[in-house]
Amino acid sequence: MGFSSFLLFCSPIFLYLAVVRQYQQEQLQKANAHRCTHFERSSKSDYSVRSFKSGPLWNQLVGLSGGDKALAERLVESAQRGIPLKGDQWYLEKAIHDLIRDRSR
Repeated sequence: MGFSSFLLFCSPIFLYLAVVRQYQQEQLQKANAHRCTHFERSSKSDYSVRSFKSGPLWNQLVGLSGGDKALAERLVESAQRGIPLKGDQWYLEKAIHDLIRDRSR
């Protein structure tokens, strides 16, 4: 009778964990479906930084990268791939922050 009592005690816990896991998987699938339909990128060129290649933040980033515009572009593209849905200014600030942070290590 001990084992059957244990199973009766544990079955609601296992059921609850299964329901929670199913819910989490559904939420993850919804998030992935939303991301894929709205933010799918067909090629690397979709991360183009042409729109920000002017202004003080771009000039600061290029200056911090030693005048290497290709490096500055790669830093901004990396920020865009990592965190979608931010504005141009945010990506430039993130690239500047990352470059300064990495140099101080």
